Amino acid sequence: MLAEGAKILLLAGTELSSDSKVILFWNREKKKYVEQYNKLAKVEKGKQYQLWTIADGKPVNSGVLNKSKQSTDKKVIQLENIQAFAITLGKEGRSEAPTLGAMYVIGSV
Repeated sequence: MLAEGAKILLLAGTELSSDSKVILFWNREKKKYVEQYNKLAKVEKGKQYQLWTIADGKPVNSGVLNKSKQSTDKKVIQLENIQAFAITLGKEGRSEAPTLGAMYVIGSV
């Protein structure tokens, strides 16, 4: 079960979107997380939020957020030395590099 041993992380809004908030339940031992993103602004057509895991000081693509849901299913991240999680807004579909000027939330582990 994810909740047992999970740490609750608050990803707080950046200057771009100070009202945005995302709660991420991170289980370091099981390398699983679940996120609830009911405090992100609605996005226009053709745009989508994307989660980034900051590990060893580098952003790693961790998938796009489903626009029709307010939370993710349990997901596994096979990374070590995770320092933070962040969410950016970009074109619909995965991007291989984050757009730092479009970072909506970030939170340290």
